[in-house]
Amino acid sequence: MNRLNRKRDDEFILLTLAKLALLLIHLSFSGSSIFTDANTIAITWDLVQSYADADRLTNLQKDPEQHLSHYEVRRRSLDGRDPETVYRVKSAAVLHKEENASTLTLLKPRFQVVDHFTTESLDDVASLPTEGRSYLYSITPIDFAGNAGHPLTLVATRYPNEPPRVPVNAELQIPYQLTADDIKLYDMGAEHPPENMTGPRVIEPTKCQVTWVEPPPPRTGPTVAIDDYFLVFRRETTLPIGSYGLDSSTQQPRTKLLPTSNARPLQTDIKIKLQPQGLSGGRYATIDLETLEQAGIFPQSRRWQPDSWKVYFQTVSTNGVPSALAPVQLLLTFQTKEQKNTIASEERRPASLEWLPQPIQLALLPPEDQRQLWVKLISLCLKQAHIG
Repeated sequence: MNRLNRKRDDEFILLTLAKLALLLIHLSFSGSSIFTDANTIAITWDLVQSYADADRLTNLQKDPEQHLSHYEVRRRSLDGRDPETVYRVKSAAVLHKEENASTLTLLKPRFQVVDHFTTESLDDVASLPTEGRSYLYSITPIDFAGNAGHPLTLVATRYPNEPPRVPVNAELQIPYQLTADDIKLYDMGAEHPPENMTGPRVIEPTKCQVTWVEPPPPRTGPTVAIDDYFLVFRRETTLPIGSYGLDSSTQQPRTKLLPTSNARPLQTDIKIKLQPQGLSGGRYATIDLETLEQAGIFPQSRRWQPDSWKVYFQTVSTNGVPSALAPVQLLLTFQTKEQKNTIASEERRPASLEWLPQPIQLALLPPEDQRQLWVKLISLCLKQAHIG
């Protein structure tokens, strides 16, 4: 009798193993997603399996994860630099019981595979190429009997994310060489304004030069090499009313008064690539007026526009990773022709860049007819007398 029962148990076990092997054959991966970082690759997926007698099974019995022992992960570097790596993973689920609930809820893990590249140093991670480093993953499900299913094959790429340091002492210098015509006061109320002026003429600066000092290497962490330098211009609206009173129109919205050190790149920003010269202790780059015109920063019509510009400095590493934006100080210098050979000059440091317009004299508004004032005053007195 015992031999008969043992034989039936063995047959049941073999039948169960055969069903599990058949289950793995029809098992498929669905909704796989890859999340990558400079030193981590995370992969998630869903297992899909159809059952003929699904009505007789519970939710746990329908879950293919309950029949798997582990996953065999095989990682191979596509550039051949790293040796092939094979390891096993099986993420654990969490049982959660909600308040006033009689059953437990199974909370699945967010990622099934989280691959950390812990053997690489910070310098190795920072030196990743611009196109990234790709790996071929083969993930095979293994059941409790050791049967292997169809593998999931995909390619994941790690990209560099370590930004370079950015100079925080950059200064944009805009010198003006003023002539007698530049400071001549034009009367806009004249019958024939010069050149049929529709607005103030913008004075062309002599040149635009950016100066900065290279940031020192960090005390801790990798040193990221800088490949490109950019000057970022951000347009803002302005009004020709000065800063007296600082009303809502002049002071601008509250959101624009936040510290510029927290600035982030915007799609509307205009970037100009710099050609740096000089040593690290005193570097500089010159921007010609034609470049500013083509970028839409300096008006091509040579007429004043109600625009001002916030200027930022940005660097890009050799791996194509941009840095944060650092505000640039502005310096406007003015010299006359007679003072060209002298050192004395007038300087201004505005908060935003606004191109210098030629001074004009607006026509005065005509005074209101005094008779109309007397008519309004008599009407008001008669109205008050009638009410009284």
